[in-house]
Amino acid sequence: MSRVILVGIFSFLLGSTLVLAQEESILEFVKEGIEYHERGNYKAALSAYEKALKIDKSAPLVHYEMAYTYFALGNHDKAIEHADVVIKQRGDYLKDAFMVKANTLDVMGKSNDAIAVYEKALMTFPDDYLLLYNLALAQYSKGDKAAAEQHAIAAIQHNVNHRSSHYLLGFIQMEQGRKVPALLALYTFLLLEPDTDRSRNALLAIQQQIKEGVKKETEKNTQIFLSPQDDEGFMAAELTLSLIQASFQMDTLQLSEEAKFVKITTAFFETLASQLEGKQGFWWETYVPFYSHLQQTGHTEAYCYYISQTKGAAAERWIKENKDKMEAFDRWLKE
Repeated sequence: MSRVILVGIFSFLLGSTLVLAQEESILEFVKEGIEYHERGNYKAALSAYEKALKIDKSAPLVHYEMAYTYFALGNHDKAIEHADVVIKQRGDYLKDAFMVKANTLDVMGKSNDAIAVYEKALMTFPDDYLLLYNLALAQYSKGDKAAAEQHAIAAIQHNVNHRSSHYLLGFIQMEQGRKVPALLALYTFLLLEPDTDRSRNALLAIQQQIKEGVKKETEKNTQIFLSPQDDEGFMAAELTLSLIQASFQMDTLQLSEEAKFVKITTAFFETLASQLEGKQGFWWETYVPFYSHLQQTGHTEAYCYYISQTKGAAAERWIKENKDKMEAFDRWLKE
């Protein structure tokens, strides 16, 4: 082997070793910066990232992390500046950079610009549920409920377990006076997230929707008002809710609030199940089969108490006293 070839091989190996060493150093600084960020020490995090940039001034991971930290600091211009570096490269961390830039613009009150960034990102990542959800949220904040509904539904279609999309969709439906779709989305949100502040809001919203449209005029006279639009064919389910709620107002048995919730939810799911055959569309295909099966397998009571955890002592007591039912419900969910 000639000396020239040996020198060439040595130079290649040396260069590769140096590149690997640089990458390792960058990753160490990034790791250090992330640890500072998570502790809320944003200036120390930025200092670590600056050291990484001295090794490679175009490193996309470093610019993304700097954008994220500047966003946390409230330095919006700097956040966008570093996000744009990654976006222009069109390489690694592109989706994350789009997200930071759009979120920053939204916080700055530039909703139209934020929406434009989300839409541009979706041209590259059309199936990303987080981009779809964030676009829906930005459109909802702007007051464009029709577009927000469209993109929240798309997010759910790409990830049916994304709780925030169900939450947003439920409140969009409520504000449009669509009782049954609102309930379906919020019931599902609570299945996925039963014990947070948002859960408390969702449970209150469900209870409000159940009572909506039922007005007691006298001891013997109660008026029922149904939603003016029924595009999805939910009239029977809504009527069931209203009739049972009306019966509660003349209840001589004095059922507890928890027992009433189980009774009305059971009847609601039974009605939906009886109407399911042959139905098509997002609401019937995404939500109703689950609740139909839930009811048919006898787990509605356990489900109702499971999603009522934020109500306090009564729900907690029932769950503790009915471990067998809760365990059976849990096994069913995992099947």
